[in-house]
Amino acid sequence: MNDHYEYIAVYMDDLTIASRNPQAIIDILQAKPNNLKLKGTGELNFLLGCDYFREDDGTLMMVPKRYVVKMVETYEETIRGEAETDIYRSPLEQNDHPELDKTDLLDAEGIRIYQSLIRSAQWIVQLGRFDISVHVMTLSSFR
Repeated sequence: MNDHYEYIAVYMDDLTIASRNPQAIIDILQAKPNNLKLKGTGELNFLLGCDYFREDDGTLMMVPKRYVVKMVETYEETIRGEAETDIYRSPLEQNDHPELDKTDLLDAEGIRIYQSLIRSAQWIVQLGRFDISVHVMTLSSFR
């Protein structure tokens, strides 16, 4: 437009529209000859695992809270108490030497679970948790 920008972000079959008048764009997409059937139109609240909300000053914020909660629930269901419940502030325990580890390799089911957890963690990085990216990349190298 001459006095402002309009954006339509597409991810597979999800659209996010940023415009002064998003309803006008929605109306065009739903009208002939397009005839698109859109659902969930309105203020952006949740998209691709990320919650959206506005601060008091109107700033649009994104937080992957629901996705992280779902990932933790999935982890707890998958592992079923087999993992240690201690919380670590570092990826390695003090004086740990993973290069000396002689633990048996995972079976096919263990590999499937591990890869699923890594995929979930990679998506969390994409949603903005850049602080864990080095750890996730390191773990990903063991795929």
